[in-house]
Order: sequence, then structure tokens, then C-alpha cells
Amino acid sequence: KFYTANFAEISRNTEISKTRRTFMFFNKNRELFEKIRRYLELLSESMVFFQDSFKYYLGNGVDSHFETLVERTHKDESAADDLRRQIEQEMFEKSLLPEFQGDILIIIENIDKIASQSENVLYTILVQKTEILEALKEDILELMLLAVESQKLTLSAVLSLFDDMKKIQELSRQIDINESLGDRLERKMIKRVFKEKMNVGEKILQKEIIKEVGHICDLCENAMDGIVIFTVKRKI
Repeated sequence: KFYTANFAEISRNTEISKTRRTFMFFNKNRELFEKIRRYLELLSESMVFFQDSFKYYLGNGVDSHFETLVERTHKDESAADDLRRQIEQEMFEKSLLPEFQGDILIIIENIDKIASQSENVLYTILVQKTEILEALKEDILELMLLAVESQKLTLSAVLSLFDDMKKIQELSRQIDINESLGDRLERKMIKRVFKEKMNVGEKILQKEIIKEVGHICDLCENAMDGIVIFTVKRKI
């Protein structure tokens, strides 16, 4: 009984200690957290423009309005990049979050890759002026929406690092599901492309757009892996 009671007391003290460390951790770095939140908001705004741009492209092709939408997406992504650099510089100069600095920097870099890939998709379409086959439009729209949802889930996971880490496992599970669905859609569309009667060069361009969109889901899964690792370290 003594050992049981003693173990229970140690457990309670450990939980109290963790709570105090988390409270101190948050308050000491409150300003930095607010900048990270703003950074995530900018990425969310950029994601909305990516989705709107891609939908417009499927319905109207590459024209001057599509180019305007692409530039607006680039503007938001550039603003997010500027803030990301401020966050990274501040973390180094002020030695903020020294015990987690490396992990957080990796997470930020990983989610930046997701936003950059979304922008790359639009610029690839703009430069190459590839017209997606009518037979592929429904599936590639679904793939794009999976990519956007995965990015939303990833950004939610980053926010959860600072308030409710219990959500992260479920968010990770959903991203894994999306990545698997995305892979199946990619394979289905690429198989369809190479059955079409068109020249090899055009088939390669169609395949490239499909792979570029699908790669967003892959990057979300990679970023989520880093977030999960971070949560394990926070619990130790």
C-alpha cells in the first residue's frame, strides 16, 4: 500500500511539474507563438487562393484571370516566407525555445515546402499551359481537394503543438488516409493518360501535373511525421 500511495503521489507531482513547465514554456515565448500563428494564417490564405486558382484552371484553362490568381497566391506565399524568416532569425538571435529550437525550425521548413509546392503546381500550369484531359478533371479535382485538406490538417497540427497535443494523433491518421487515397488517384489517372491516343510529350506533361498535385499530400505526411516526433519529445 505504501508503494502504491507513493507511486500515485509521484505521478501527481510529475503531472503538476509538466503543467508548470508547459505554462512557463508558453508565457516565455508568447510573442513568438503569436508570430507562428500569423504565419499559419498566411499559409491558410495562400491555400485558399491555390484552391480557387486550380478550380478556375479546370473550368477555364490558362488565361489572364488565371495568371492574376496565380500572382495573388504568390503574394500571400511571399508574405508568409518573409514572416517565416523573421521567426527563424528571432529564434536564433534571442535563443528562444532552445530545447526545441531545432525541431520547431524543421517543422516550419517542412510546412513551408507544402506552400511552395502548391505555388509550383500553379506556375507549372501557367508556363506549360497544359490542358488537363476532360476525362481526368473530376479525379484531379478530388486529388487537389485532398491536398488542400491535408494542408489544413497539417496547419491544425502545428497549432495543436501549443495548446492540445491530444489532437495530433487523430490529425496524423487523417493525413495518412488522405495520402493513401491520393496515391490511388494518381495511379488511376496516370494509367488513364497512357491509354490515350496522344503524343508521348503530351502524356508526360499530363503526368507531371498529376504528380505535382499529389506531391502536396506526400509533403503533408512528411511534415506530420516531424510533428508527431516533436510531441513524443515534449512528453519526455
